Amino acid sequence: MAKDTIKAAETAAKSTTAMDALASGQLNLVEAAAITEFEDLPGALDRLLNAAGTRRFEHTVAQLREERAEAEAKAAQGWTERGFTVLPQQPQSWDEACIPLRYLVSFPHRALSVARPSLKDKDPAPACAGRGLAER
Repeated sequence: MAKDTIKAAETAAKSTTAMDALASGQLNLVEAAAITEFEDLPGALDRLLNAAGTRRFEHTVAQLREERAEAEAKAAQGWTERGFTVLPQQPQSWDEACIPLRYLVSFPHRALSVARPSLKDKDPAPACAGRGLAER
């Protein structure tokens, strides 16, 4: 078996939607693996199923990736306008470059008070799932 086939099988196996489409014969293994990337995107599954088995499938995947990137950029803009930096991914807890504000103190050991936008406000960035926010 080729590496690509094994990788596609592993990816598709993690998704109930992909496995159902594969079992019903709607998608081949590579297509089933591709839909796992877009399960959370409204309307994407229908578009991919309509293009399945055709040369349009790869084009549809590329379009969906572009649409997602545009949505993420638009959502990130909402946060940057409010004074935050949108990180490409959630930082690890041990990342020294991303220390939570609650751990920053002044001498003699007083918590810092910084005027900043509130994360409790309405989230302008629902398309930024899995990303991190950092204060500038």
